[in-house]
Amino acid sequence: DTGTVYYNNDDTGAGITIPAETYKNVRFGSGVGIDNDTYSLSNSTVVSWNVTIDANATFSVSGSNHPLSVGGNWTRNGSFTEGAGTVTFHGSGDQNITTAADFNHVTINNSGAGVKVLAQGNLTIGGTVTMTLGRFDLDNDDGTRLSHTMAAITANAGVLDFSNADVAVSGAVAINGG
Repeated sequence: DTGTVYYNNDDTGAGITIPAETYKNVRFGSGVGIDNDTYSLSNSTVVSWNVTIDANATFSVSGSNHPLSVGGNWTRNGSFTEGAGTVTFHGSGDQNITTAADFNHVTINNSGAGVKVLAQGNLTIGGTVTMTLGRFDLDNDDGTRLSHTMAAITANAGVLDFSNADVAVSGAVAINGG
């Protein structure tokens, strides 16, 4: 049992409201590229493992800017509408953001200082990156130089690794500890 909940509305173009739940894995779209639907959160939502957005599907937190907490990988092959919402990465093991992604606010709050979130594509973060615990590795680990844009960074603890990445921060950078 993969424990994956699939949301697929077979290309009706309708907006689908996703119930607030705690999911193991969640996948939006059919995986075969025919889904043109938008899936929107109805409230705060926790995904213990992976979030997958398939091609042609749109996943949105922007309606009421509901927070989303992700314990596993983030795979975006379709669209993500971030609005003013916050995506928190809270894993107990290493996590990957497997493609380029746009977020509003991102919080890294993993279970230990050595647990990392690895960006494998260019990130645009329109709001604040908040480091609470864990490691945000922005260099892809394979030698590919990535470019990231962020509005602000607040580091209360944890590690931001920019060692092989270009990072443009347009606002405040606050290092409060760690």
